[in-house]
Amino acid sequence: MNDQFTLSLPRKSQKLGWIYLAFELFLLPVLLTTLGMMTGITSEAYLNCIYYAVNFIVCLILFYPLLRHSVKNALAHPGITVITAAIGFALFQVANIAIGYLISAFVPDFSNVNDSAVAELVYEAPLPMLLSVGFLVPVAEECLFRGLLFVPVFRKKALAAYALSVLFFAAIHVVGYVGLYPAGILALCFVQYIPAGLILCWSLAKTDSLVTPILIHSAVNLFSILTLR
Repeated sequence: MNDQFTLSLPRKSQKLGWIYLAFELFLLPVLLTTLGMMTGITSEAYLNCIYYAVNFIVCLILFYPLLRHSVKNALAHPGITVITAAIGFALFQVANIAIGYLISAFVPDFSNVNDSAVAELVYEAPLPMLLSVGFLVPVAEECLFRGLLFVPVFRKKALAAYALSVLFFAAIHVVGYVGLYPAGILALCFVQYIPAGLILCWSLAKTDSLVTPILIHSAVNLFSILTLR
């Protein structure tokens, strides 16, 4: 038991969170595709922004107690929150460069398929995607992958919490491309997300607040978009 860790997720939120996670993965994309066909919205970027907005709103509702507790903890120790977020962002950049260098040494033409897909959407609709990926996505994903998958388990078994959250976080960023790209490429993409997952989990455990990984996630996404070429 991690006695210094005060965050908890109510049982009701856990059950509803798992139900929504399944809905988000399997039904929401289908519903949005249908919506696009019915309304004539053909822009992939705008359909994705709707997807992000729905996730954001639902996660705010489902995880409100956890978010409220996290904000309270962050405000109680703002210095630790900001410093940890800054360290996490720096660690991510170092890890990203290092793993990118290692991969390119063996696969010179490698590019992360999810990053490439997001970049195309940003070029299609810059401002909506900037707002979505920079602010909506970090809140929703941290609620699900850290709030739902990490918090309840960490209070009992820290290692299991890290494994569950990190592996699921990495998988969710490549599963949509299964069958579209070679398995080897997707495996490398999967590996690229492991350091980010570890850093985000560490920052949550370090500060006892979901605010910290949200800040890191937001900063990483915004930096990635603003440095697109």
